[in-house]
Amino acid sequence: MTATATATRDGPSSTSAGHSTFGGGLNLSGTHRAPRFARPPKGPRPKPIPEPSLPSAQPAAPPGRVIHAKIEDRIPFKDSVVVIKAVAHGATYALIQVTDSAVPRKEPAPSKPRTLSPERIARKMAALKAFTKHMQHREYLNRVSAGERPSITLETAAKAMKAWNAIWVASGGLMPIPAACTGPDGEMFYSWDRGRHHLELEIIPGQSAEFFYRDRETEQLWAEDYNIGEPLSAEAIQKLQPFR
Repeated sequence: MTATATATRDGPSSTSAGHSTFGGGLNLSGTHRAPRFARPPKGPRPKPIPEPSLPSAQPAAPPGRVIHAKIEDRIPFKDSVVVIKAVAHGATYALIQVTDSAVPRKEPAPSKPRTLSPERIARKMAALKAFTKHMQHREYLNRVSAGERPSITLETAAKAMKAWNAIWVASGGLMPIPAACTGPDGEMFYSWDRGRHHLELEIIPGQSAEFFYRDRETEQLWAEDYNIGEPLSAEAIQKLQPFR
């Protein structure tokens, strides 16, 4: 195999077995020569192309625009006023100054402890006692209308509770819980006694209920039918007065 050196315009190149190697090579005198590279073109350098602006860019706020925040809007700062200035777009702010407030902060007045009068305490205790008895009467109706052989039916128990609610509302919430008992034929009897006054309400399955009143001193008697679910008559409400 024979290697030859050929001189060209850019410098000699060495060829071996049909393969050429570009770059440095031997010159005519047999010494190595460094490779040449392309030089940059002569002339003025082109100006850089500016980057496109963001579509959401907004014009900057005018210089010297100062916004004073209200003190009530800056509760965490307590006795300070925060002054802020718009420095760029509408949503960007910078803290530039914090000054003491000239308005003194008002401290809330201490609350006075509530004290109840003896009369109010007595009324509350009476209301609590009446509510307790009301719940006990409700449990009694549930008990006598449950089981394998109940004393009254569920329908009679529901009517009795509805009649008692109507009496309690008509008396302004002052009527005491009645003494209650069941009859041999599934009836429910309510009764109230105070001094010479006696009042009864008999709830009979399949019939209208019956009011009965007696004055033990004058032997005055009064009776009236009552359809449970309807308002009490004026005379029936009057008979409730001695028991309030």
